[in-house]
Amino acid sequence: MLLLSYFMIIPAYAAKPAENDLQQQAKERYEMPAQTNEIANWPTGPQVYADSAIVMDADTGTILYAKNIYEAEYPASTTKILTGLLAQENCSMDEVVEFSSYAVNIPWDASKANMKAGDSLYMEQAMYALMVGSANEVATAIGEHIAGSEEAFSQMMNNRAKELGCVNTNFVNANGLFSEEHYTCAYDLALIAREYFSYELLSRMSNTYHYFIDASDMQPEDKDIYSHNKLLAGQKYAYDKLVGSKTGYTDVARSTLVTCAESGGLKLICVVLKEESPNQFEDTISLLEYGFRNFKSVYVSDVEKKYSIENTDSFYSEKDLFGNSEPLLYLDPDAKIIIPATVEFDDLDCELVYDTSEDDKIGTLNYSYHEQPLGTSYIKITGQSISPMKFQSVNGNDGALLSEMVVESDADNPVETQKVIYINVKQLIVVIIIGAILLVGLIYIITYLRSYQFASKRRDKKRRKRAKRTHNYMTVQRRDKGTQIRHRKQKRWKRWK
Repeated sequence: MLLLSYFMIIPAYAAKPAENDLQQQAKERYEMPAQTNEIANWPTGPQVYADSAIVMDADTGTILYAKNIYEAEYPASTTKILTGLLAQENCSMDEVVEFSSYAVNIPWDASKANMKAGDSLYMEQAMYALMVGSANEVATAIGEHIAGSEEAFSQMMNNRAKELGCVNTNFVNANGLFSEEHYTCAYDLALIAREYFSYELLSRMSNTYHYFIDASDMQPEDKDIYSHNKLLAGQKYAYDKLVGSKTGYTDVARSTLVTCAESGGLKLICVVLKEESPNQFEDTISLLEYGFRNFKSVYVSDVEKKYSIENTDSFYSEKDLFGNSEPLLYLDPDAKIIIPATVEFDDLDCELVYDTSEDDKIGTLNYSYHEQPLGTSYIKITGQSISPMKFQSVNGNDGALLSEMVVESDADNPVETQKVIYINVKQLIVVIIIGAILLVGLIYIITYLRSYQFASKRRDKKRRKRAKRTHNYMTVQRRDKGTQIRHRKQKRWKRWK
């Protein structure tokens, strides 16, 4: 009787709207504007039938297209992306997942792998059943395996969602079966998908059309599991840039789809919620192509000139001043931003935020266009451990050269205030050369002045010396001549006598 009551409640939760109402609702959703189309000089995105839609760059988190991205929606089986992510983060693929009577007790018309109470699967098999066949009882069993109960696992899901930055999410089960308390938004699902598709194994699982499980002692039946995702290879809307994708559907949520694709240096996440099939596939392809055509990814260190820290040749004064082979401060070489095709890099706004939350980071450059974030780049320090600090540029504002950092204490961790000084070697060498030139010039001037001032005195001294020598010579000559005269007179006297 209890089981019968359970199944009687389900149709009341998920009463399917009339076909005419569905078409009218789809038309009304199609006419709803995308918020990003209102940004000046931003590439105009397509109209879609989804109630909510987003295109996000997977590397930077930059939003390329936004339509009601924070509005609460029912995610249906796209919930399983977070279930799979938590399984990847908390389990090894060879763990055994056991199926309880609670796990296998799901609505008769829900997607399932036909597991029975007491059956078991290896975690890898369970994950493929989850992502390929969207098996609802497998999702519940994985949650119970990880957390002990569906309630505890739901709490893990919500905690992980908050860690990823989700703002309007509340999950109450691991599979996405309808509940008024089970909701999320396009923005939050994109954040979850960014993390999910960062794993190669998870991407491969969500890009698989068919998976086979052999009968074994853990479960007695062969299982052929197929995907309903028409974006996969060989299907009607096969998309050759696909990294992975997960579908969802309930009568209330309607069709939902989360997709990751990669092309031309861009890796994009697309989420569409509340659509009528097959619009979710058509609109997803349209949105992804819009992103690939109209945006490009660039490395900040290749294009940034204003904050080109490494060009200042700055080194830390307590280290090897002239021998350091690397600049002390540098822009993160892996940092990328997304630029619309209609915008030049010089048109972007850039905000410098001082940030020492990590040992090798001292600042963050936040890029935006008309207040639409485009990505960030960190200013890093080479091989140094820096305490929380303030710093200012040489010219007194937030400029390109950080010349002085003042380390400050805080209330909880008082430290002695100290200054960390950065020396510009190039400028120092220039100063030394100029000083040397001035010194040589000063010596020359002094030498010249001394030569001019004492030249006449030296000439007088030389004349006096010459005169003295001449006088002495004449004296000797006169003395010698007098002697000769006396000698002649003496000789004449002797002869006269």
